[in-house]
Amino acid sequence: MAYADDESLFLMHPHTEKKPPGLFGILYLLRRDILICMGLNPNDGTEIISAGPDTPSAPLWPGAMAVMAGVDLVAKFLEGKDNTSVGYRFRKFLEQCFKLASQSDREIIYQLRNSLLHSFGLYSEDSTGRIYRFSLRQDGPLITSPTNPSDSTDRYVINIRRLHQDFEKAVVEYQTQLRTGPQANELQRNFARMFPNYGVIEIGPLPPPATSDKQPGQPVAPQLRPLPSTTATLNLSSTYPR
Repeated sequence: MAYADDESLFLMHPHTEKKPPGLFGILYLLRRDILICMGLNPNDGTEIISAGPDTPSAPLWPGAMAVMAGVDLVAKFLEGKDNTSVGYRFRKFLEQCFKLASQSDREIIYQLRNSLLHSFGLYSEDSTGRIYRFSLRQDGPLITSPTNPSDSTDRYVINIRRLHQDFEKAVVEYQTQLRTGPQANELQRNFARMFPNYGVIEIGPLPPPATSDKQPGQPVAPQLRPLPSTTATLNLSSTYPR
């Protein structure tokens, strides 16, 4: 495939509905999965899961993990290498595309990444023995640092919704730098090096509907029911270049 085709697959707008079989950009699939984890319809950003007595809550924790994996992924493309330090690439992406100017904030988000992806928890310890503990919420600033003078541990509250929104803006910033930035030629070469291994996956035809051969007394798999929709929207259309 030509470079333009590769870029279009990888950076395809997550609201674009594309069905198998065919080639799919890995970042495209990841961003759609993040929307689902955030309780949002991947095709238009409308809310499909809301808290209530008869509806489940959105799987926000896996959504935060997917956002951190997304930063890892795009950071490889920005750097053009996958054999450099993960921490270096991650922090570089946070600075250049996430626009986290504070070194301290970049370190906090990197330690959040470690706490989620290494042990599926909210605890991380850096190489110097400094301990980070996290709580997750759905409003407020991206990072809040409550003061607890009786505890030497660094404790932070992370707004998952803001983390997701800032990640989406960072992807757009990367796309802009890739196309028209002063280092566009270098970034395109970096992209081309990473794409064969990390850019695309082929998905075959969907299997036919299964026929039931259940015998009496066998357990029955739970049936999924449609989730209610509301009017709450994450407006991506005004954010993404198409």
